[in-house]
Amino acid sequence: PRLVNVLEGLGHAHGAGLVHGDIKPANLLRNPYGQAVLADFGIARRSSEALRPSGTPKYIAPELVRGAAVGPWTDLYSVCAMVWEWVTGTPPFVRGDVAALLQAHRTDPLPPLAPRIPVPVDLEPWLRCGLQKAPVDRFGMAADALAALPPLAAPLRPIAPDGAVPAAYTGASLTLSLDLDFDAPISPDGPRF
Repeated sequence: PRLVNVLEGLGHAHGAGLVHGDIKPANLLRNPYGQAVLADFGIARRSSEALRPSGTPKYIAPELVRGAAVGPWTDLYSVCAMVWEWVTGTPPFVRGDVAALLQAHRTDPLPPLAPRIPVPVDLEPWLRCGLQKAPVDRFGMAADALAALPPLAAPLRPIAPDGAVPAAYTGASLTLSLDLDFDAPISPDGPRF
């Protein structure tokens, strides 16, 4: 799905005062036009409500773990955790049991970003901002996250062992694809958001 569509959809939900509370790949659908659509608002709540811990542990925001008040920043944490997994192949935190995973979201520092696909250099700071432990340190609104999203033709972060960007991924028109299918080949025209 297009990350831009996800952020725009969240912007609409947040504008209506709703927090989804369970952003994850399984809750993103693709419409006939290829756009991402948010699904499963079953645990959605009003902004500023305190929720009992709920959501998918791999992507859960620290305030959901604590049962504290939620807001748009809660969903944006989950979006960034999901994007982290899309570009690295693993979520930001991997632990042996759910309790340890939830604790990691609350207290552990993020590991180094190790993308398995070429990504814009500025994607890592964007992800780290969205994955801050304190909600006040994250993007406040989906529009903020969208505005801060790295430009589609940004310089790429090297992934090759020698530090070179593979030739197939260079060029002014390059963009980044964050698709639900981790094993899908990247388009010869370059990936896209």
